[in-house]
Amino acid sequence: MAGTHNPLLPEMATVIETVQETHNIKTFRVRFDDEEKMKNFTFQPGQVGQLSVFGVGESTFVINSSPTRMDYLQFSVMKAGENTAALHKPNAGDKIGVRAPLGNWFPYEQWKGKNVFFIGGGIGMAPIRTIMVYLLDNRKDYGDISLLYGAKTPADLSFQSDMPEWLERKDLNVTLTIDNPADGWEHKVGLIPNVLKEIGPKPKNVGDVLANTLASAGLQVLHDRTIYDYPSYTGSYNRSGAAVQEYLNQYPSLRIVIDLHRDALCSDSVVYKTVAELPDAACSQVMLLVGTNASGLYHPYWEENLRLAVYLQDAVNAAHPTLMRPITLVNERYNQHLTRGSLIIEVGSSGNTLQEAIRAVRLFGESAGPALAELVQ
Repeated sequence: MAGTHNPLLPEMATVIETVQETHNIKTFRVRFDDEEKMKNFTFQPGQVGQLSVFGVGESTFVINSSPTRMDYLQFSVMKAGENTAALHKPNAGDKIGVRAPLGNWFPYEQWKGKNVFFIGGGIGMAPIRTIMVYLLDNRKDYGDISLLYGAKTPADLSFQSDMPEWLERKDLNVTLTIDNPADGWEHKVGLIPNVLKEIGPKPKNVGDVLANTLASAGLQVLHDRTIYDYPSYTGSYNRSGAAVQEYLNQYPSLRIVIDLHRDALCSDSVVYKTVAELPDAACSQVMLLVGTNASGLYHPYWEENLRLAVYLQDAVNAAHPTLMRPITLVNERYNQHLTRGSLIIEVGSSGNTLQEAIRAVRLFGESAGPALAELVQ
């Protein structure tokens, strides 16, 4: 059909800039000569292009720029043979052929709300660069983003022009390593697998985050990680109540007992999520639940528990007006008769991601922790 480009033929492109990354890796920034083609070109992070040197051959390289930044397409080529040696010769203003986009891409939609940890070495940083920059340009959609990148020597690290920005970012955790010590090197030394063991990335859970955040406010925190509704919800409050009483006997100075939950907001066919309206990241909401004596069971402290809930609700609302759901009063006592400072905290719901819940409980703890510290002084 007239006007339809043959995908087997390369598009003419002009090299607008080159960067000598290492002794054998060169980066090319190119634009299609057809400005309409450049304007309408789209790709997914992780897709590749075929670069051709006319009269020599064609090779495949990942597009390591991000689709969020379309001033040019970036490719990095490691010299390893006849064709890649020929690709190292063009400079700014020279022509090459490009066929793109080709191939599959990273499932970044599935990563939303999750922590992402990238590990790369040498030229293996090229595909990581495209997806990591994409995630950083859509920062609010993702949890913690971390990078472990290594090479044999400092001179073998690619994309060094990016490093100052990456190292300075507060929302990106960067660890750099080289195989052996080198003069002036201020980062890790060791092979990537060994450094990975050293830094030990571990999945976070909501309870650990709350405990650490409250401890950062100067509170002494005892964190019981037992899941009391396993293997059955039946009897879970009897089991947890016995544990709380044992802790109170062992540590008479305990003042506040928090029972941490996730709200089961769902029907037979719909699962709901709670959403706090925050500008920079997805976040669930938090709800405080207070039991009363309406069931007729002994519960002399419920009004004191309610006052504590209102006090914390006010403290958190002052910092994050949309984070807290309304306090819920229920007839059941849920072991809250054991202390004058007992609360159930519902973080998110069954529709929220772990990262949304972690962000919510961290924000809650950052406001509630100092408020609790004032009470116990």
